[in-house]
Amino acid sequence: MLLFKDCVSCGHLCDNCEIRTMNAQIAVITTRGRFDLNKYTRICCCCGEHTNPFQIRTLIQNGFWPTTLNYAQTIVNEECFKLWDRFSKRMPGSSLQSFLRSLSDISISNGRNGTINANTFVQVYREYNFAQYEIEKRLSFSWFDCPACGDQQHSCHVDGNCKLYRYKTSGKLVSNSYYGDIFIAKNQHVDDLLEELNYNPKRNSEPVHCGGSILKAAQNVSRKKASLDETGFEYCVCRHGVAQRGVNMYRGEIFGYAYYLQKGIMVDNNVKFMWYDVICKYWAWLESHDPFIKEDMNPALSVLHGKMHQMLCQVKYGGRWQTGAALTSGEEAEQVNSYLSRLTNTTKYMLPQNRDDTITEFAMDWNGRKIRNLAMTLVQRYKKVQKELGKISKPTNFDELEQKKQDFILTTQEYAKKGEGDEKEKLMEEIAKIRFEVAMRSAMIGKFAASSKQRTKLRRKNTNDNEKADKLEVKLKEIFGDSDSWKQHLEETERKLEIRKKSKQTIDDGMLYQRHLEEKKLLVEEMKNFTSHYKKKLMSLKTGKSCALASNYTSDIHDKPTLEMQHDTLMEEGEQNLRRKAIDLCSQQLSIGIELFSKVVTNDFSEIPDEENESEFPKSDHETSDTSSDEIDEHNES
Repeated sequence: MLLFKDCVSCGHLCDNCEIRTMNAQIAVITTRGRFDLNKYTRICCCCGEHTNPFQIRTLIQNGFWPTTLNYAQTIVNEECFKLWDRFSKRMPGSSLQSFLRSLSDISISNGRNGTINANTFVQVYREYNFAQYEIEKRLSFSWFDCPACGDQQHSCHVDGNCKLYRYKTSGKLVSNSYYGDIFIAKNQHVDDLLEELNYNPKRNSEPVHCGGSILKAAQNVSRKKASLDETGFEYCVCRHGVAQRGVNMYRGEIFGYAYYLQKGIMVDNNVKFMWYDVICKYWAWLESHDPFIKEDMNPALSVLHGKMHQMLCQVKYGGRWQTGAALTSGEEAEQVNSYLSRLTNTTKYMLPQNRDDTITEFAMDWNGRKIRNLAMTLVQRYKKVQKELGKISKPTNFDELEQKKQDFILTTQEYAKKGEGDEKEKLMEEIAKIRFEVAMRSAMIGKFAASSKQRTKLRRKNTNDNEKADKLEVKLKEIFGDSDSWKQHLEETERKLEIRKKSKQTIDDGMLYQRHLEEKKLLVEEMKNFTSHYKKKLMSLKTGKSCALASNYTSDIHDKPTLEMQHDTLMEEGEQNLRRKAIDLCSQQLSIGIELFSKVVTNDFSEIPDEENESEFPKSDHETSDTSSDEIDEHNES
């Protein structure tokens, strides 16, 4: 691999060319371990040209990456970088030290020196990855832009991940991040925006309750920990699971970080729906801090997290009750959480810039896989919606359904009002509400709980609520004295709530049908956005520069070309190769999209597999988004 195929001067190659060994060694790191080799030069038997294969440019051309730019003493085979890159990206949190020890063991078992400097390898590996990013950047490729969203993005989900913290003892910032702010916003920009708002959240606050659950993320209090520098990471994700922008959290999950993401990217992307696990509290906060930003954006409560909110929040902000929301779940960031959370084993010990680079690289890799499979995902969703539409009962009158919806919201708002009526009425309504929520929770245990642990949590909550209702009944008896009339009043209140329960179920069914119709229409628009994105990309690549090889640089040259001409020729050929590679990628994506989208036109989904779980990793009970009981109770650690 370190031998030239021919002489760089005259193009001659034969076995008679002299190989002259130099009095210098070089360490070569490959997937088979470490090799200690002697450097050499080759003398051409035709022209006498001395060729040194250990020049920096020559090494890179032959697939080796030097650890230093001055004098190559250690070089790493590019295949070794690729192996570790795929290994770590598929298994986040893997130990680089263990990987290098494995290479060392292979070397020692074959009788070679097994010493590999981990610090040097890490630094060179980061430089190699950044070089790959720079290549994509020259072709205007970005894995943070979703082809299906277009310039009128439908939805964006914001969520915080408190597992991606970093210990203060791991060190301070000593250099800038390689990737800058392509994904993670600069801390100074975030601080400047919060300072403009005069934003100083309290350090201590009472627990924020909603529907019997404690929402730590809605407390909006500063939670700076003495042992931590970054306390987590907050980011926004489109409805196709593509991570778009993130900020480092230094004070816990405060509303200011979500506001920065909303103003920094959602406004620019013309987002229609902002999804948040605590949107009911955040939207009220936004009203007092920046009411104008919410004029062209709708709030939406994440579907599964919303099950633990009070009824008023569910009907006012719930994703299935929002006209135009389609079947967006508002849980897309949980998919990214299931991937990035596994980095906590390594990122908590990194320097700030290394942590930012690692999170950015893994986010790009996640997005790359999502985007490459995006065409299939859209068709699978369309197939699923088409199939489910045939199972859902169609409302007889949509106008009547909308009127029932508005009436139900008004009734729920009346129930939610506090301070009205005497103590008897308050107690009876409180008991009735508890019984109502217990009944609703019991009905959804089998539907939304995906594990025995989650079902146990919901049942335990029902038990606690029933005990609370029993205590309130004892207090109600004391107020009424010996009279049993309280039972009649309570039964009447519960009867009204039972009627509301049935009414809500009817509205839920109608809303679900409407959301399916909206999803079907939205998916068609997203397919158009997908094809349009790659058509424009192909056009810009093909019209930018000619893809033909620049043979005119050497066709009329009979003498030995100058270094400048060689450099220009190599640059031109490199640009053309990169452009051809980008054209091939765009053409492949476009052809796959057209082939799959034609199934929608012909309504033939026989060859389309059913949509699988979009997370490529098995989720723990704590991380799963199939239910929200444990994540809502301890939302700041989800």
